[in-house]
Amino acid sequence: MLDSKAVLVVEDHPVNRTLLSSILTIMNLTHDLAENGEDALQKINSVRYNLILMDIFMPVMDGIECLQEIRNHKESLIAQVPVIAITAKPETKGLDLFSEVIPKPIDLDKLKHCINLYLEK
Repeated sequence: MLDSKAVLVVEDHPVNRTLLSSILTIMNLTHDLAENGEDALQKINSVRYNLILMDIFMPVMDGIECLQEIRNHKESLIAQVPVIAITAKPETKGLDLFSEVIPKPIDLDKLKHCINLYLEK
């Protein structure tokens, strides 16, 4: 998949993954799904994404740890990809590292606005 508007959804909860996938499908955006940060890093190394939507609390590797790994690719385009945190605990330490934070339950209008905003850049 090499789409100019490719999005990666990183979410461990199957219902939330399905919800986000449905929203992106309605928005006609190509997307992949990852169940945790480790899975996301494998996908990021093989596909060029324009945006990442990432849960914070996940097994194996959480969202903050995954974001730090992404940003460590300093000489790569991977480090520049906007990452939007989606979390039930928006007061979590480390969220200032993300491009944007969307609290759960997800405000659909805010999510669509953020997606459009970051994909227009």
